[in-house]
Amino acid sequence: MPENVELARRSFAAFADFAAYVGDDEAASGLVKCGYLIAAPDGPRLAALSASLDQQQAMGIPLQRLDAAQAAALLPLARFDDAALIGFEPEAGFADAYLVATGFARAARRRGVRFLEGVAVQGLVRDEGRVTGVATERGQFSAGLVISAQNIWTPELERDSGIACCR
Repeated sequence: MPENVELARRSFAAFADFAAYVGDDEAASGLVKCGYLIAAPDGPRLAALSASLDQQQAMGIPLQRLDAAQAAALLPLARFDDAALIGFEPEAGFADAYLVATGFARAARRRGVRFLEGVAVQGLVRDEGRVTGVATERGQFSAGLVISAQNIWTPELERDSGIACCR
C-alpha cells in the first residue's frame, strides 16, 4: 500500500509538469484535477478501506472522510445511503492515457528507442537470472533495460517473470 501511494505521488508530479519530465516542450499529459471519491458499505471490505485511508493520511495525502450528504453534494448522480465509510482526496486527478503514451514514445524515439508494433513477445531472455532482452516471433532482442507495459494481471507476466500476480 505505501508503494501505491508513492507511485501515485510521483506519477502526479510527472503529469503535472509532463513537458519538463519528458524533455519536450510540446508534450502534454492532459492532467485533470478532479478529486477521487471512494466508498464502502458495512462488510468485509470496510476494515481494509479504513486502513488504506489511514495509511494515506499518515503519508501526507490530503484525504477527507465525508458523510453521505457531503459525498452526494460532490457527486449528485450517486447514492451513498448504504456507505459506512467515504473517503475523498480533493487533489487527485487523472491523465490522458493517449497523450501520456505518445509523449513517452516520442521522447523515447528521440533517445534512440525503436518500437516494433504487432510483434508477439514469446518470453524474456535471461542471463544468470537477470533479464537481458526479449524473445519475439521475429527473433531475440537484447536490451540493457526491459520495460513491461502490459497489465499487471496478465498471465504472461506471471509466466515470464515467475512472480505470482494473477491469483
